[in-house]
Amino acid sequence: MAPPQPATPGFEVERFGWTAAGGLEVTGRWYGVRGRRFVRPTLDVAGSQGRRRLLASLEHKPWAPAEGEPWIAAFPWEGADPGHVTVELAVAPGVAVALPPLGDVPRAGTARRPPTASIPSGEPGDAAAALLRRLATLRREHAAMTAERDAARSARATAGRERDEALVVRERVERERDEALAVRERVERERDEALAARDATAATPLPSAAPGGAALERLEHQRDALVGELEAMKHERGAARRERNELLSGTDAALAARVAAERERDEAVAQRAAAVKELQAARSQGAAAPQQAPARATEPAGFVATPEAELRLTRALTVVVIAVVAVLAALLLGVVL
Repeated sequence: MAPPQPATPGFEVERFGWTAAGGLEVTGRWYGVRGRRFVRPTLDVAGSQGRRRLLASLEHKPWAPAEGEPWIAAFPWEGADPGHVTVELAVAPGVAVALPPLGDVPRAGTARRPPTASIPSGEPGDAAAALLRRLATLRREHAAMTAERDAARSARATAGRERDEALVVRERVERERDEALAVRERVERERDEALAARDATAATPLPSAAPGGAALERLEHQRDALVGELEAMKHERGAARRERNELLSGTDAALAARVAAERERDEAVAQRAAAVKELQAARSQGAAAPQQAPARATEPAGFVATPEAELRLTRALTVVVIAVVAVLAALLLGVVL
């Protein structure tokens, strides 16, 4: 936070007058301007020729005010010497000071001359060297102040980043703290419920034992009966598991037999189809040459069977019968299981 500012800033004028280049220059020191920010200075010149407003040249930018330190601003001027005028210097909103009459160095091409006492002693070269040294000092001070300003801005930016990071960390810590508090509250509530249940159990009176321990014997008998029932249930469960496993094994065997029977049936059907084809071919040959192989009395007219065809037909019929028997057995075994 900036320190409190005085009501009226002050400016101590060291010089206000014409420069050798024909412009106006103001030098002096500001007081009571700590924390303020200057804008581009302006001169309001009012005289017999009217009012003019001059903007400072950029030679001495940024015109930063430093408490009690040298301050300078230059203003270009075009036209004749205005003569007697009143001048006001404005550097910020609400910060304006009246300047004394023009003096020091007369404007080039005019009849005004500075007083003899104002001419510096010594050679003109000594005065120029002194001005150059003063200018170099001012430039060094300006560079130092600029470096300090940049360092302050960098430090402020770093502090801002650190502040943001600290805020993020604080929010995370607060969130974790709230979660831990919620967990602790839940644990305490569960603990209180457990303690209440324990107290309620302890406060419940036990049933009084009958004379001679009859109640205790009855409870033990009930316990033994329950244990026996539990063992019987375990035994029955084991028997049921074994039966289930046997049924599953039988079902797997029946399925395997059924698959094998279906495969044998398919092979028998294929063999039968091949035998029928051969038989048809043999019949065609018998019809074409009846004189070579007389038909048997038991076969219909026109049928001629070769020994190889009869053998293949017999095998096919046998395989078909076996496949049908296997399928029927698999189906019966599945029904029984």
